[in-house]
Amino acid sequence: MTFSSVGKKTLTATYEGAFDFYGSSDSVLHTVEKASTTTAISGHDPSPSIAGQEVTVSFTVAVTPPGAGVLTGGVTVEDGEGHTCSTTVNQGVCRLTPSSKGSKTISATYEGDGNYLGSSDSVSHLVNNELPSGTILINGGALATTSLSVTLTISADDDSGIPPEMQFSNDSSEWSAFESLIASKPWMLSKGDGQKTVFARFRDITGEPTVPVSDTITLDTLAGDEYGVTVNGGALFTNQITVTLTLGAKPYTTQMQVSNDGGFSGTLWEAYNSQTYWTITQYGNYVIPRVVYVRYKDMEGDVSSTFQDDIILDVTAPNGWVEVITSGTNNIALGISASNPASIRPSFSTLPNHRIVPAQHLPFTVFIPQMSKNILCYPPTGEPNVTLRLYAEDDVSGVAGMMISHLPNFPCAIWQPYITTKAWFAPPGASMVYVKFRDYAGNVSEVVSDEIP
Repeated sequence: MTFSSVGKKTLTATYEGAFDFYGSSDSVLHTVEKASTTTAISGHDPSPSIAGQEVTVSFTVAVTPPGAGVLTGGVTVEDGEGHTCSTTVNQGVCRLTPSSKGSKTISATYEGDGNYLGSSDSVSHLVNNELPSGTILINGGALATTSLSVTLTISADDDSGIPPEMQFSNDSSEWSAFESLIASKPWMLSKGDGQKTVFARFRDITGEPTVPVSDTITLDTLAGDEYGVTVNGGALFTNQITVTLTLGAKPYTTQMQVSNDGGFSGTLWEAYNSQTYWTITQYGNYVIPRVVYVRYKDMEGDVSSTFQDDIILDVTAPNGWVEVITSGTNNIALGISASNPASIRPSFSTLPNHRIVPAQHLPFTVFIPQMSKNILCYPPTGEPNVTLRLYAEDDVSGVAGMMISHLPNFPCAIWQPYITTKAWFAPPGASMVYVKFRDYAGNVSEVVSDEIP
């Protein structure tokens, strides 16, 4: 016999009798108590969660044998810090939102009903304060690389103590698949020299990715993927103690040492860079090669042999002179312009040796002999009318070029290769020739001059 309710029950047994026997009965008092139940939490997701994130708690409530029947009533779920949710026993799911970091005890309590006893269950649940945090370094923090292939050094942790997953991108748009956290990973940069950025983000068991972190490096394939150093692009001379070093290096180079001393005394390791400024040592005006020494270190900590290049520091300017050998007529140039050149037919009949230029050839120049003021500045374009004798000397790097002008501030003049005799066009009205010389180190002489007869 199965009772569907609790309480005091009278159990009666009755014999109905037979043709030779009278019937009979007896009764006893029987108590039906509430059946026991078992509550079990089957899930609490996500786990761990983040403070302020909703957690879905799944549960079951069953009648404990030998009890049976259909349960009614409600279930309350709480996290031990005042955050609760309630639902009916047959729903099996309830959602609450922990608001603080730490280990929580989530409990589900069935309150029971008229026929069934209540029961409860609890589980531990970890609430993180924030998403995982992490960092990324390209080639151990190097400033440059000569190869598309680099090594990423990754560090990340999570409040849960469970290592997060990681993924990477060259543009923060297209990402690699999430993978288990490792400390070092090979990676390919995007093609094309210039600054490159690699992005990384992480996720914990909650599945929510972090805000990307990144590191930058300059891809410089022109520097060369073998160890080496070049001073000022391979120049033989310089007139400055500050020079530019081009530093080729093998892939995965992380650090370098640069020194004016081949023993690297007191020189610290620094992040590898393919281009850097360097100060060479100046020993007064002594003309000796200044040597720069470099060595490199890779991701494994292996140190290369020493590489070097030199350059001669020349701080002495050349000196020289100029002499006008022959000269022609000095003229002055007058520039004439008009808003409607086609309508102009100028005439300078009152001037000696005048020349009329057709309007379709405007703008034009009128030359007036033997006038020497209001000289215009323009590059010399006429037929040579002066022969110059030039002399310059430089004891170190040699004379490389010269600049010639009819004015002492050299407007419109350009550097040209040094020669000792020059047929030169003296602009109209010029009375002097000015010259300065430059050596291969870039030192410029004082201005020298001579009169044009």
